[in-house]
Amino acid sequence: MCARLETEFALKAQAVLMNLVSPLATISASEIDELRHTDDPALRFAVERGLVERERAVELKKRIPAGQIAVERVRAWSSDLDLLMQIGQSLDGIPTA
Repeated sequence: MCARLETEFALKAQAVLMNLVSPLATISASEIDELRHTDDPALRFAVERGLVERERAVELKKRIPAGQIAVERVRAWSSDLDLLMQIGQSLDGIPTA
């Protein structure tokens, strides 16, 4: 899609939204190392999923050399408006031009 935008419209991707990522996708490697050695199977699964998300982000960066914006997975919301507000917080402070 980015290649077609550039070819057909001379538009270069400035950023890529990485939707529904876990908080583990964006924390530091040392923070992940602290969580890796757990006996809790649910936490171990979450850490492994976070590591896969991090690998995918690296692959994405190689294929599309643009900024990456992580939009965290919302785990609980009370209404559609609440859901949108939480998603919007992931996008808060992103330059628009």
